[in-house]
Amino acid sequence: MQRGNHIQLTLFDYEDIRQEYFILISPGKFIIEKVKQLKKILHEKIRLSQTNRRSVAHISLFKFIYKDDDLSVINRVTRAVTQQHPFMVKLNGAGMYRHGNVTKTLILKLGNPYPVKVLQQLISREFNKRKKIDPHITIARSVLNEAFDKITVSEFDYYDEFLCDRITILKKPIAGGSYISLAEIFLKEV
Repeated sequence: MQRGNHIQLTLFDYEDIRQEYFILISPGKFIIEKVKQLKKILHEKIRLSQTNRRSVAHISLFKFIYKDDDLSVINRVTRAVTQQHPFMVKLNGAGMYRHGNVTKTLILKLGNPYPVKVLQQLISREFNKRKKIDPHITIARSVLNEAFDKITVSEFDYYDEFLCDRITILKKPIAGGSYISLAEIFLKEV
């Protein structure tokens, strides 16, 4: 594989050194525990996959594959959100997404998605990507319709709020494995 100096061959395949980065909002321990309780109740009713049971509550902002350059990612995310102030995120009951005729996802809706969408757009723009999101917290993803139809979505209504004063960057090798926490980027204090 040639790289840089066309006379010198590299010893490494740089394509294999890419990482998956995941930028998110963590709702804090109290709400994480509450969502864990909702998952437990749901599991007792319809038997959730281990992946669904272990997933920690969060609001996804941006996930992408990038060269293994943590400092660049941290600097670009920081630059993107540098003028954003902390804001309250309101949880507004349960909802559902349909995935064709096969599965559904149980979520907690946001009562005020706009500031989360703004953060996501600023970050994605920094990486030259355009992706729209419908911000939410997932309780259980891709549950088969037959199982999902045994529950009532309103049983999982939950209303609360939390202060979003930072975003979290996680990373993992694209070959698999678990995410590790890379950085927390604090929003600008008023």
